[in-house]
Amino acid sequence: MIAYDLYRVRRIKETTTSRINNQTLSDFHYSFERLNRITWVEHLSWSDNLNNPYLAFDFTTNEEFEVGEWVELYEPFSQITVFYGIITTKTQSKHGIYSYSGFDTGFYLEKNKITKQFEDKIVSDAIIDACKEIEVEAGDIINIQNKATKIFKNNSVSDILKELVEIARKDGFRRDCYFDCTDGRVNLLEYIVNNDLRGYIANIYTINSTNSISSYTIKSSMEDLKNKVLVITSPAQNKKESKPNIEVAKEGNNNIDRYGLLQEVIEGQQGDNYEQIAINTLESNNQLKNEIELSVLGDFHCHRGIVTYIEDEETQLNGNYLIMSTNHNIIGTKETVRINIRKYDI
Repeated sequence: MIAYDLYRVRRIKETTTSRINNQTLSDFHYSFERLNRITWVEHLSWSDNLNNPYLAFDFTTNEEFEVGEWVELYEPFSQITVFYGIITTKTQSKHGIYSYSGFDTGFYLEKNKITKQFEDKIVSDAIIDACKEIEVEAGDIINIQNKATKIFKNNSVSDILKELVEIARKDGFRRDCYFDCTDGRVNLLEYIVNNDLRGYIANIYTINSTNSISSYTIKSSMEDLKNKVLVITSPAQNKKESKPNIEVAKEGNNNIDRYGLLQEVIEGQQGDNYEQIAINTLESNNQLKNEIELSVLGDFHCHRGIVTYIEDEETQLNGNYLIMSTNHNIIGTKETVRINIRKYDI
């Protein structure tokens, strides 16, 4: 049995429609024309991560593609598209076997650098403008009304988009979100609760993914813990003293007594919400870093940005957990998903 039983791969052709306003390309709309499907696929895998906007994939087949060609991975029964991807690497071996790897549209966010200035720009609009710079379509972008003023010089678009969201967080934006490019567009999506993640046994029987843990590792560390935050600003240029101003000093909840003082110093800028910066930093760093990796049965519904409930006696996991990253591997009719998770309060 081969990966073709659970998923299928087909060639697609990217087409572009542009609207021109005032002699400037203002919007880009991409669509894909579906071509022939591939009849034999093995060693199919893909992975995603909340820290990256892209999804990476690999597969082997006896059909030849050229670097730069697009493919679609889809589930044959529902015809749901899992992702559109561009082949970036091709490896040929004996007996007419080809191995390919590539990425979804997030590849272009990582590989393109731009210089861009935003002046009191609504963050949602700034994200869309950054995508236009590299002719990538912005899709579903959640509404972020916080404003950004910053000059980016020779930064990757990926880093710019993440920094824009971080600017909004420093200004009080609280919604949890992540970038996703699997549908060929750049989307900024909120986390989704799904307590019915499922895997398949022999492609017939289903089992709840969180009840199919076959292996796990749990690691705890205090190496990155911060339990006190100082937010400082530079002294005014017309003043003689060189000592910075401490705008906010904030401590965490009793962790200093237990772990010792572990202090972070952040330089704020004029107009920043110094209190919010300190609060956000402590929320992220005033705790042990727990790395939890599980191997479960699953399918394409299991991906980064999913919040799911886990109750497992052996691992002592109990509560809601956010999926930080996934790695899908297909062998015959069995799909194993390696997930990294962390505790998450809804």
